[in-house]
Amino acid sequence: MVIERIFSTNESYKQMVISYNKTDGVLAICFFVTCMVLLYLTGWVLVQFDVLLNSIYGLVTIFLALMLVRGRKQSVQTVGITKANIFRSSLVGIILSVPFVIFAVIPRLTEITHPIQPLYVLYSIFFYLIVVSFGEEVVYRGYIQPRLHGLIKNNFLAVALGGIMFSIMHIPFQSALYYFHNGQLWPSWITPLQLLLWFGWHIVFNEIYRKYNSLAGPVILHFFMNFTIVQTIFFV
Repeated sequence: MVIERIFSTNESYKQMVISYNKTDGVLAICFFVTCMVLLYLTGWVLVQFDVLLNSIYGLVTIFLALMLVRGRKQSVQTVGITKANIFRSSLVGIILSVPFVIFAVIPRLTEITHPIQPLYVLYSIFFYLIVVSFGEEVVYRGYIQPRLHGLIKNNFLAVALGGIMFSIMHIPFQSALYYFHNGQLWPSWITPLQLLLWFGWHIVFNEIYRKYNSLAGPVILHFFMNFTIVQTIFFV
């Protein structure tokens, strides 16, 4: 009974998923392919011109997702942007973020030996919270994952495909960097274990979204996970 409550799916999420058809599914896949191409180009521009466009890429994908939603005459609520259950979803995200704060953030705070640059900190928060966390949640959990059910009726297979897509999404940008520096398309550090880890995070983020039909929790957890594992915002 407890397990069923923990992994339950919000009724409005169920109804939303049922409403999607093959057109929604095809658009989701096309959008994913577009994101992959844009990610590779973002890496290519960085290598060729030393211009970092990651923030622009993130904002563009959020904009494209919202335009696709509008084009299909769907509400922004269908990508998890809603006030409903925002408190419960946020609370779950905060609770699950506690280990990252305790075991990653706090220890690193004691290691700071130079002045903190406020502008850098603010930019880092903006980048990891809005561009990365909010952006990826809107694109992969909010837009793509639910609409895959329009093509794949089996819940397990649809979520598995979403997880695979989220995992390989991390490759194009790094592939562009690695190819131009090392002449190889596949970054050596992206191992099957790393792909499995990204797949697992998709399952976690998606489960929180399904339970509350709100992206608040996934965004919070995604944010703390990123700035503690990928980069601590307090270091230059």
